[in-house]
Amino acid sequence: MMKLYLKGWLANSIEQGNIHGVEQFVVGGADVSSPVIRTIAKMFNDNDRETKRATEKRAKRLYAAYKKILSLREKAGLSLTNAQKCVLEYDNDGLPTGNFISELNFGQCEKDIRQWKIKYCKKHKLVRNSDGDPQFDFSDP
Repeated sequence: MMKLYLKGWLANSIEQGNIHGVEQFVVGGADVSSPVIRTIAKMFNDNDRETKRATEKRAKRLYAAYKKILSLREKAGLSLTNAQKCVLEYDNDGLPTGNFISELNFGQCEKDIRQWKIKYCKKHKLVRNSDGDPQFDFSDP
């Protein structure tokens, strides 16, 4: 009975793309006597190692670019204490939005939408929730 349940659960996990469920099933697969489970566990471990290596390579490249920015700022005589500011996005008031610089200033866009919602609610005398969105009452009178 347990084998049937486990087989069904494993099949559903695979069909639904729940790779974590499958990974839980084969964790510690090196200690299992089944060559199939050992092979699957090895594949997971190899994939995990490759992912970690790729992440480390990318992190090293990002850190090297960051160090280059620091050295360029130092050569230009700019403060090194706030070097991160050169990659942050700012709104029209000069405040950091919490995002990195991109083609669209997402922080300013969100602020503009929030201000528009507030004006819209005031104009149409609507009650607002904490996000500034109109709060509608759909209950029967």
